[in-house]
Amino acid sequence: MQSRPAPPIVRCNTHATRRKTYRGSNRRWTTTQWQVSTIRLRVPEDCEWVFPGGAEGKPLLDIKRFWEDVRTKAELPAVRIHDLRHTFASLLVSGGITLPMIGKLLCHTQVQTTQRYAHLLDDPLRIGLQNIANALSSCAQR
Repeated sequence: MQSRPAPPIVRCNTHATRRKTYRGSNRRWTTTQWQVSTIRLRVPEDCEWVFPGGAEGKPLLDIKRFWEDVRTKAELPAVRIHDLRHTFASLLVSGGITLPMIGKLLCHTQVQTTQRYAHLLDDPLRIGLQNIANALSSCAQR
């Protein structure tokens, strides 16, 4: 089965909007100044697309070749785009951001979808426990 191309993403200064999501609605999310600055490094100011296509004024419709070029240049041969979503969520969870907030940032409509990332809390908990064990061990050795 062939996958459908992702809907084009339009940019602006403080929000990005995906036109016509698979559920038929527009989706909007907040961007940071860093994201806007980074996009402007590679996308002309007058272009409305985050990922412009080869034809002027048209969006990128096939992400596969684009992603292959990015992976090659970054020397990341086995990284999938979806892996970046998991990394993003992992960093947020490890930074103490709540699951509802992460779900909003990932544009999840169901809390259950975001809960799959909850297991990522194990590493920070393990580090905390190890810190306490080390402190108790050093006290016992005195």
